[in-house]
Amino acid sequence: MLSSLEPVVATLTSFLFLHTVFMPMDLAGFAAVLLGCILLSAR
Repeated sequence: MLSSLEPVVATLTSFLFLHTVFMPMDLAGFAAVLLGCILLSAR
């Protein structure tokens, strides 16, 4: 499950250190990844 959150952590790190600007579709992708992790852990 931690490996599936790696893209989100990498993106948050780039936001904090590189001041990357995210578009609404990026945020929707983050939400989809987090929702998938929650659904997989809820079995």
